[in-house]
Amino acid sequence: MAFSHADNVGHEPHFAVRKVGTRSMMIAYAISYYVDLGSDDGLCFTVTYEPDTEHWVLTTAVLSQHGGAETLTSGPDGYVDALSYPSHSGAYPRIFPSYGKHANYPDRTSCSTWLPHLDACYAPYTYERLGVVGSAQNLGSNGVRLLDCVTSTNPFYSMNPPECYWTGARFDGWQNAQPDADPYGPKLRSLGF
Repeated sequence: MAFSHADNVGHEPHFAVRKVGTRSMMIAYAISYYVDLGSDDGLCFTVTYEPDTEHWVLTTAVLSQHGGAETLTSGPDGYVDALSYPSHSGAYPRIFPSYGKHANYPDRTSCSTWLPHLDACYAPYTYERLGVVGSAQNLGSNGVRLLDCVTSTNPFYSMNPPECYWTGARFDGWQNAQPDADPYGPKLRSLGF
C-alpha cells in the first residue's frame, strides 16, 4: 500500500479466503481503517499456483472505488501487469489508496485524475505491506462465520461500536463518525465467500 504520508492509515485488517478451481485462491482484505472516509470494499485478489515455476501468481485484482470496483486481470506474462511491483514483476503489488481512503487505485496518476475533486494521492508516501494476518483475523465465509462483530483492539477506539462483517450493519469506521460505509457482508457474499 502506498498511503499518503499525512493520512491517518491506522487499521486492523481481517481477511477471507476461498478456493477457486484447482490451483487458485481468492483473498479478500477487509482493511478496517480507524478513520475511514470512504469505501470499505477492501481489496480482493486471486492468486494461482503455477507448478512450472513453483510460485503463486496474482491473476486478478479487484480495487474498491466509489461504490464499485475496478477489476484488473492478468496480462500476457500471466500476472496483473496494470499494477506496479516494488521488488520485481509479478511479486507483491503496490496499491494507491486515495487520501481519506475513498478508493484504491493501481497507480498515482489514475488516483489523481479519475475524480480529481474527490481523490488524490499525495506524495510523500508511507509504504506498508498488508501481508498475511494471523488466523485470528480470518472472517471465514457466509456459511461458517468465524468472526462477525469485532471491537477494536486499539484502546483509543475500543469503546466505540464494533464492526460487523457479515450481519449487514453499516459502519462509521473505528472513529465512530460520519460518513458511514456500506457493510462488507453483501460484497463478500457477491464474491462467493
